[in-house]
Amino acid sequence: MTDSNRIVVRKRADQVRDRIVELIRSGEFREGDQLPTEPELMRRFGVGRSSVRAAIQSLVGLGVVEVRPGRGTFVRRLSVDDLVNIFQGAVRLDISSAQHLHEVRAMIETTSSRLAAHRRTEDDLMEMRRQIELFAMDHAAGNLDGSIEADLAFHRAMVSAAGNPVLLSLLDSIGGLLREHRREYGENDDPGTRTRVILEHDGIVDALADRDARLAEARVARHMRLIWDQIAAVSSPGNGEPLDSHPEWYFDSLVEDV
Repeated sequence: MTDSNRIVVRKRADQVRDRIVELIRSGEFREGDQLPTEPELMRRFGVGRSSVRAAIQSLVGLGVVEVRPGRGTFVRRLSVDDLVNIFQGAVRLDISSAQHLHEVRAMIETTSSRLAAHRRTEDDLMEMRRQIELFAMDHAAGNLDGSIEADLAFHRAMVSAAGNPVLLSLLDSIGGLLREHRREYGENDDPGTRTRVILEHDGIVDALADRDARLAEARVARHMRLIWDQIAAVSSPGNGEPLDSHPEWYFDSLVEDV
């Protein structure tokens, strides 16, 4: 690859990710192929190791590639349509796709919270508390990926506690996109945000432990609004215009004085 193909824009990791997808769609990398090593990708795209690693982590989260320990990174079985659907706006954190994704997530999690208040087991509560502890430790240690995994695992455990496999399947179906978006807005997390997330997670578990469906739903809705505020802070509509689609009414309709 010539120097003219090198990437020199600010968001190098995003560009590397998109270029790898282009190479998969063009057939240069096929299903089952092993991707070049980190040093090879660094030379090919003219970027540093951190950009390459972030791009690969993003592709793993989206299900485009898989890492096989001790062997390397390989292209997963995906159709061209799969790749088009993944990268036609859904991955990039523009305001409309972020809002649509978050509205679906809020729907899944508020509904799940009411069911979980009646169906949760002690094991469910224990798993949620375990993920809260992991999130706190990883966040304090500066382990962004670890804190993201623990955060998403907490929410998955809550939905799992609802005892409805369809709801869990719906959450899993958007898990890759949630992980991608979480990496975007997670970079702006500070100790204050970490403390608030932990407190809100704790509050959700407490409501579920008390089998209080109304309170659990209200606390999940309030937490969904916190997440939305984080997303909106780093999102843009793509054309420089002010945001005009903040779904405050949706969250206000659920959040009570809790």
